[in-house]
Amino acid sequence: MSRPETAEDAMDKAGDLLFDLRRRGIRIWNEGTRIHHAAPEGYVDEKILHQMKDSREEILLHLLQNNQSEVPPHPLSRTQKRFQVGTGDGRTNPGDHVRLIHRLRGPLDVDALESAFQELLVQHPCLRTRFESKGTTVLQQTIPPCRFKFDHQSMMGEPREEIDARIKGFVEKPFDVKTGQMIRAMLIDADTDDRFLVVASHHLVIDGWSSALLLEELTNLHAMFSSGRSKESPAKIGRFTDYAQSMEEWERSDSCREHIEEWRKDIGTGLVATVLPSDHSRHESRIASFGEVSSTVKGGLVADLAARTREWR
Repeated sequence: MSRPETAEDAMDKAGDLLFDLRRRGIRIWNEGTRIHHAAPEGYVDEKILHQMKDSREEILLHLLQNNQSEVPPHPLSRTQKRFQVGTGDGRTNPGDHVRLIHRLRGPLDVDALESAFQELLVQHPCLRTRFESKGTTVLQQTIPPCRFKFDHQSMMGEPREEIDARIKGFVEKPFDVKTGQMIRAMLIDADTDDRFLVVASHHLVIDGWSSALLLEELTNLHAMFSSGRSKESPAKIGRFTDYAQSMEEWERSDSCREHIEEWRKDIGTGLVATVLPSDHSRHESRIASFGEVSSTVKGGLVADLAARTREWR
C-alpha cells in the first residue's frame, strides 16, 4: 500500500517538474502570485498544463524562494517594543497571542481553505517575520514564503470540553519567534458539517483591526479557490518592516523631540500612575480565556450592518 503524499513530496514533485520544463526550453516565471510560461509553439500540451495546474502552489513557492532574497533586518516599531518578544529560547508569552475561533456549520472545501491560508502567507510578509536579539536590540526580518502547515483534526463524537481543551492548548502554545512562523491554523471536525476554525498569531505581527481584515480576506480567498476562479494580481502591499524603519527614523528626528516636548509642557511633571483596585490578584504572566455566545440575528439586520461597516471603512 502506497503512503499518502506529504507536503515535502509535493514540493519535490514541483521542483522536478520545474527542472523538466526548463530543460525542454519552457520558461516559467511569476509576477506576484501569478505564474506565467512561454515556450515555442507545440511545446506545452494538455498534460503539461494539467501538471502545472495541479502543482501551482508548490511551483509558486519554488519561484518565490529562488527569486526573493531576504529583506535586511529592521528594528521593531514603537508598538512592537511594548511586547516581550520571547524568553531566552525565543518562546512567546501566550497572553500576547491573538486568536480567532469560529464555528463553521455547513459544507466546507477544506483544500480551498488550506490554499487560502497559503495565499495569505505569500501576500503578507509580516506573517513570516522572525525576531532575533542582537545584544540589547531586537531586530525583525522577513523571510521568503514557506509551506503553510495546516492542522486538520477529527474530534467527532468527542465531548465539547475535550474540544475546548484542544483549542486552548493550540492557541496558548508558544511561538518560536526565531523561525518566522508567526501564524498557525487548526480545523477541528466536530461533526459532518460542524467545524471549529482556530487561528493563532501574535501581537507582534497582527492586532484586533488587522485580524478582522485577515478574516475577511481569508473568506474571499476561500470562495475564490473553491469556485475554481483564477486569481487576480493582488494590490501592492506595503511591508511592515518599512513602516517600522520609518518609525525608528522618526523617533530620532527633531520633529519627534518637538512633539514630545509639547506633550511634556501640556501634561507637566510629577504624574503618578493610577493603580485601580481589582477583585482578583494578577497573574505573573498574562493569560487569555475564551467562550462562545450564541444569538440569532435576522438576515435584514446582518445586511444592514455589513453595509454600514463597508461605509465606515
